[in-house]
Amino acid sequence: MQRVGVLIAEDEPLVAKALERHLVRYASERGVALDLLVARDGIAALRAAQDPRRRWHLILLDYRLPVLDGEAVWQSLAVARPELLPRIVFITQAPEELKTEHEGPKIPILGKPFPFEVLAKLLDAVLRRTSSKAR
Repeated sequence: MQRVGVLIAEDEPLVAKALERHLVRYASERGVALDLLVARDGIAALRAAQDPRRRWHLILLDYRLPVLDGEAVWQSLAVARPELLPRIVFITQAPEELKTEHEGPKIPILGKPFPFEVLAKLLDAVLRRTSSKAR
């Protein structure tokens, strides 16, 4: 059974719980084992992303995290763990605003709220791209 590592960086408990439910459903429907971690602020997300013991296939990164925002987490990972950048998806309530603010290459953006099917298609695509490269 394939093991899928997903880091959710989200400070809103209800949104984090909804993402967890979506991901558990995804794992059940696709027959994969889920290795899931929720980080409530940017510092915790950065620490988790940089943990060499973890394999991240997908990082759902809220753009407006407290302490260290999503952009700062992305910039830090660009230096420390650039191999993770293709696995990052920004999540935000203002996707149009984010498209003009993000300073790096184009990154997938999910506007909150989003249906399960959108997340499932995104995760399918990320897994196809990264499953052989995950560390």
